[in-house]
Amino acid sequence: MSEPPPPPPPQETAAARAARMGSILIDAGVLDQSGLSRTLERCTQTGEDLPAALATTGLLGDEDFLKVVSLKLGLPYFTSLESVMDATSKDLMSEEDCRRLGVVPLVKADDAVTLAMLDPLDEECLAQVRAKLGGVQILPLLTTRAALDKAIDNLFNKGGELSAEIPTGDFVLALSNRPDGMVDDQGAIAAVEAIMREGYARKASDIHIESAKDKVRVRYRIDGVLLDAHALPKESESALVARIKILSKLDITETRVPQDGRFRQELGAGLAVDVRVSTLPSIYGEKVTMRLLSSGKLQRVDELGMTEEQTRLFRLAIHQPNGLVLVTGPTGSGKTSTLYSALSELNTPRVNIITLEDPVEYRIDRMTQVEANPKTGLTFAIGLRAILRQDPNIVLVGEIRDAETAEIAVQAAVTGHLVMSTLHTNDSVAAVHRLLNMGVQPFMLAASLRMVIAQRLLRRLCEDCRRPAEPTDEERAMLGATIEGKRFYGAVGCENCFKTGYSGRAPVFELFAVGSAAREGMMKGASIDDLRAAARADKMVTLQESALAMAEAGTTSLAETLRVTHGGG
Repeated sequence: MSEPPPPPPPQETAAARAARMGSILIDAGVLDQSGLSRTLERCTQTGEDLPAALATTGLLGDEDFLKVVSLKLGLPYFTSLESVMDATSKDLMSEEDCRRLGVVPLVKADDAVTLAMLDPLDEECLAQVRAKLGGVQILPLLTTRAALDKAIDNLFNKGGELSAEIPTGDFVLALSNRPDGMVDDQGAIAAVEAIMREGYARKASDIHIESAKDKVRVRYRIDGVLLDAHALPKESESALVARIKILSKLDITETRVPQDGRFRQELGAGLAVDVRVSTLPSIYGEKVTMRLLSSGKLQRVDELGMTEEQTRLFRLAIHQPNGLVLVTGPTGSGKTSTLYSALSELNTPRVNIITLEDPVEYRIDRMTQVEANPKTGLTFAIGLRAILRQDPNIVLVGEIRDAETAEIAVQAAVTGHLVMSTLHTNDSVAAVHRLLNMGVQPFMLAASLRMVIAQRLLRRLCEDCRRPAEPTDEERAMLGATIEGKRFYGAVGCENCFKTGYSGRAPVFELFAVGSAAREGMMKGASIDDLRAAARADKMVTLQESALAMAEAGTTSLAETLRVTHGGG
């Protein structure tokens, strides 16, 4: 018998919400505790809201406040609302309710209403709006008091005289409200900036701009899953693609062959993101995919999310003076971040660290970082040979892609170098046979291989809406006795997680620490199953076992565990 859902959390007071919002500003480094305390005291004395009090005291302007909170909460912001507001939205709520609640409805589409508001943390306000709108989905957006008051004035006093212009830097929804769908240069600049800012705010790893027969579709890959975001007029396509090509220093006249480039996008509030761009001709036009490269703070080894025992084993491997350490997993599973956490721990004046990557994703002082470029002849194999003539102690090779690179990496690992790299295999043990199939000699591999890590990223359940859930028949059939008698949670969906039920991702690891039994197996040509048995005898915890432990802890769901790890060992 399943347990009843937990009661809803108590509503926060305005003071508590202001303090919570203030903590976001402290975390972002734009306000200190002393400044927040003074501002909260002013709010109590004058009745001002937090952004107004910050602006009055000169600590933080309205727009800077919006930029920081937008990026931290994953919500887009507006400093002008008229261009994205449908005149018919005045029929959704009364002027009195809009002013009382500090909100204004912008657009209603199907069963969702886009709502501009001053305080997206005010659950009581959201509940009242939802009740007045008949329980529809609310898509909250941030705005300033001045912009909100002006929008309410225009909506209820000027009716259909709302502008259709695209304000520079505002949300891309404006583009879809243009009567003719055309976009000039300034409009394209604003739209691309807005797409980038929204993608970053929603913590997207990739942004897809896809050419369809009669529209341009914008999709974001969030927590590993592609989600539809916007359908823009077909007429806007050429200007948007041209703007991205200009930023990436690509040929805007060439539309028949793929192109690759990169650029750096300023987001405001001192934040920026590096973007890798790929264009691809399709039957309806060019598709553009933009990878948002992480430029955040590197995690320490003990912050990666490994268990205490996994952390101990990883540190033991990376502090060896020589050998080969591999990380396997699909694209976007965090392999590079794991390796760079190791490099940052090893990065001291006593060692020479050289990396060879395509592209370089983190820029670290005291390391020599080389970017592979096959077009100029700098392949991984050629670059690795050159690096070994530079007296390195530690070498990072972005990926072992071919037999020559594999052979050089293994040779380096047995001749006094610590070599780290990545490989594409389903699990950790399969990396052994992948390297053997590339032509690496068994005795060389047995002598060099220290550890193989397999990792994936699991979507985290949204803590605001997750609920206890019984395993489905399919989950019971696939996981069997491993889940019997245990409690799990399932995804529900709310405004805070964009109705997905998930918010953020957590890594899950499988560490194959190569022991004597596994080395002997490599020398004898043991099968993958025999090597896996040897690893299990050395107490290796598989990916699926690690993921199930996270599901039992309520971090993720059984459905997500199966999606990411089933069939991966």
